[in-house]
Amino acid sequence: MKQTDTNRRDLMKYIGMGAGASISVAMAGCSGESDPNGGGNGGTETDVDDDTLVATQPIWPESMDPQNHASSNTYDMINYSLYEPLLYNNEETDDDGNYIVDPYPGLATDWEFIDDDETELRFYLREGVTFHNGNELTPEDVVFSLKRGLDVEESEIGAPRETRVPTYEDAVAVEDEFAVDLIMSNATPKAIDRVCGYPSIMSKEFVENNDPAQEPNGTGPYQLEEAVEGEELVYTYYEDYWGEEPDFTTVRWNIASETQTQVSQVQAGETDLAVEINPQGLTQLRDDDNAHTATTPTPRSVFMQMRNVGDDTPFQSTEFRQAMCLAIDNEDVTDNVVGEYGEATTTLAPEFLPESHPDLEQYPYDPGRAEELVDESGFAGTSFELHTPQGRYLRDSEVAQAITEDIDSLSNVSCDVNIRDSNSWIDDLTSDNAADQPVASIVGWGGADFLVKTAVVQCSLVEGSWGGNCYDELEELIDEANQMSEWEPYLEASREISRWLHEEYVNVWLYNSFNLYGMSNRIDFDPRIDEAVYPQSATRNE
Repeated sequence: MKQTDTNRRDLMKYIGMGAGASISVAMAGCSGESDPNGGGNGGTETDVDDDTLVATQPIWPESMDPQNHASSNTYDMINYSLYEPLLYNNEETDDDGNYIVDPYPGLATDWEFIDDDETELRFYLREGVTFHNGNELTPEDVVFSLKRGLDVEESEIGAPRETRVPTYEDAVAVEDEFAVDLIMSNATPKAIDRVCGYPSIMSKEFVENNDPAQEPNGTGPYQLEEAVEGEELVYTYYEDYWGEEPDFTTVRWNIASETQTQVSQVQAGETDLAVEINPQGLTQLRDDDNAHTATTPTPRSVFMQMRNVGDDTPFQSTEFRQAMCLAIDNEDVTDNVVGEYGEATTTLAPEFLPESHPDLEQYPYDPGRAEELVDESGFAGTSFELHTPQGRYLRDSEVAQAITEDIDSLSNVSCDVNIRDSNSWIDDLTSDNAADQPVASIVGWGGADFLVKTAVVQCSLVEGSWGGNCYDELEELIDEANQMSEWEPYLEASREISRWLHEEYVNVWLYNSFNLYGMSNRIDFDPRIDEAVYPQSATRNE
């Protein structure tokens, strides 16, 4: 059993170590009590095919279409297992300890700006790559994939990643070269960062004649062998894959929504990698001779989103939003519900992103002032439901219950919690009709590009934005920041957005979460700060 006692301060030091892409340690001092029926040294090894990696996620994929979903779990099981981007992110830190994107080749072997203004980015594509159906990769496939995700005029699915590359103007195949040009409206220091890990390249011919939501067809090391809805996905190694053969030639993704089920499977040797377990499960596996654990900080911000669109919401009022921020004892929530695997936050940017504003402080816990603000808002007597998924984010439903108790304790507001199935919840949250979206939700949003996630979560820049939050001033601030061609002005503009989000009480900012993993001793796996799980990176523990 691997055992390294590491607290939060030690982990956060990792961000400034200038090391590689990940951190993998066994953790001590977790909150919560061990299940009396689990943990200890009672785990037993069972026979598992030596060539098969068994991994467990809490949620079935939203879709097999890699460009038409908004779920980190789906990214792991579909995008990162079956598809490939132009560039990967090697994850590094700068001299100040800030997380930075470090690009390295994927389906593009090289890249460069071909104009002095740095608005035309050329990708030289890898030759000899085939999709799982045998189609050869072409520049037209890459153009199609870029336009499908980014181009409102040409995408048949509504350009769901429009905010991913906000300066996008066009994508064209280069005549007489095996290359593609991405054309942007203006230079930005984030241009290359924003195409690391995106898009998942799809076959134009295949998508036009098949339903990619049901039939995945990528270029990745694994191809779909079998799918049992809600239970299991089985992938096998694609024999014509252009890259190195992974240690495990078969991957089985199992679905287990309860952490205790995942923990028991690891202890019994029935799964090799449990993704997104909770601190209690981590404690159990730390004490098991047949298992080891790993954690990493992430850029995922968890918050109570307050919909300000529609006649049915009290969150149109700044005073009412401020009241909710003061009504919640976030120190208690972070310390006693989330535990040491959540870092209390003041906005969407965790402290290891350079866009984090250094001068923001936590909202004070002041229920008396909260009641006064509710009266001032004109919404005294309001009742609302706080919606939350279960198992999507670290301690999501438990956090929602604690928050609901705080809000409901106010004399002039009533609040109930509504614990939802994750996929139905996200359908409502991203509905184009604000009236169908929950008035309040626990939302967690990851991604290391601060402006991209701010635009997706907060603004009506695209249909189906998360939670119906629309602020004209915020949209203007984001647009201005995306026009900055130099790093320092961009950074200053981004920090101003962090300040604005905090001072306008846009949401109740709660915590940035760690990801927690449980593993059998059969494998080694290093977690990533960006939360991506590439099954091909798992290796046998010799």
